[in-house]
Amino acid sequence: MRFFVFSEEIGGKPSTISLEMLTKARSFGSDVAAFLIGNGSDATFAALGAHGAAAVHHLDPGDALPSAAAAAALAGLVGAGDVVFFGLSQTDRDGAGRLAARTGTPVLSNAVDVTVEGGTVTVSNEILGGTTLVGTAFTGPGPHLVVVRPKSFTAAPGAAFTPAVHRVEMPSTGRSGNARIAA
Repeated sequence: MRFFVFSEEIGGKPSTISLEMLTKARSFGSDVAAFLIGNGSDATFAALGAHGAAAVHHLDPGDALPSAAAAAALAGLVGAGDVVFFGLSQTDRDGAGRLAARTGTPVLSNAVDVTVEGGTVTVSNEILGGTTLVGTAFTGPGPHLVVVRPKSFTAAPGAAFTPAVHRVEMPSTGRSGNARIAA
């Protein structure tokens, strides 16, 4: 089982939630990769590696809104049995929805915990104002898409990875890739 963590570079470093999710993903094993959108830098790659990413797939969308291109690129990387973590930012949620549409798989959102037992991925989330914890297991082949609430996991460096960095080319997304960020 492979784990991918969607990471957005903000202010020259990976988002805090992506480091939290990497820490959780590495607890399941060493087959963890980050999918980074942003300019990318050696410091960003090193931070991702320190939190558990053995590989970083880097997409620089330039001034394009990144979600359409990120979902198209991720769809080419992930397969059945893979788990993809997204945070609750607008870009992450948009990317998760677009990837779900491309792969025909569901998204379990608002996760406060994730467990893997015997190949089954179970997502826990709170209901009834946080008074009850509910676990929902994926039953299909995947990829399993999980949107995680911030602060659900503690970001803790501890991995000694110097991640292999793979540059991802901007995929063609048709009209959905035409939106630009105005300066």
